[in-house]
Amino acid sequence: MPVSPALQTSPSEPFLPWGLPRADAHVRVFCVPYAGGGATVFHAVRAALPREVDLCPLQLPGREERLSEPPLTCLAQLSPKLLAVLEPFLGAPFALLGYSMGAIVAYDLARRLSAAGTASLRHLVVCARRNPLAPSPWRDSAQESDEGMIARLKTLGGTPDEVFAHPDLLALIVATLRADFQINDSLKEAVSTLPTLSCPVTAIGGLGDSHVTTEDLEAWQGVTTGRFQRRSMPGGHFFIREKPAEFARVVARAVLSDT
Repeated sequence: MPVSPALQTSPSEPFLPWGLPRADAHVRVFCVPYAGGGATVFHAVRAALPREVDLCPLQLPGREERLSEPPLTCLAQLSPKLLAVLEPFLGAPFALLGYSMGAIVAYDLARRLSAAGTASLRHLVVCARRNPLAPSPWRDSAQESDEGMIARLKTLGGTPDEVFAHPDLLALIVATLRADFQINDSLKEAVSTLPTLSCPVTAIGGLGDSHVTTEDLEAWQGVTTGRFQRRSMPGGHFFIREKPAEFARVVARAVLSDT
């Protein structure tokens, strides 16, 4: 979980910290990072994408330049806020991408948009996450003590070592991570009330990820009546940090195939 300043702030819309989507892109990809992560998770990926793909990370409250804001704790709170932000940009082709916990948010957005008949949703890309109907290995993690949460951070990896040397910063990150685990736990209620997707879905996983298996990724096929593909990459759970350029190529192939 990198902790670094955003590339560019957007005072008018904090959920879109790198500015508004480009009008000249063939497809916009609105993406949600893993638990505790912020928009800068996608920095190297964005730099490696072709011009046709406009990667637009969504900055949730409680991280990076929004670190002082209280994080949201359930999909019923978060998804309507994100849909209100995205609504002006949904007339052009777009995709949704979510990484680990972010895959659950992207999936919930896709289902809500499908229920609303949004035809410009061209693709859902889910990464490093089990099928939403499968038991989550992190279920009820939000109830852990701060010490347990810090131990989990160290186990998952992705957090710079220097973060653990700054107690005040670490406390804020633990609060955000706890809220993200609560979002993860709120999925069960959300999936019981929305229809199956019809858009194509691509599930991407790391070959060395001990938390998400090939079978877990294949199970995403059950969330859509549309085309499904699974892609595997070298690396562990945080392959986005290990192989950002290769990840960018996989994402670009997926989302441009539908434009």
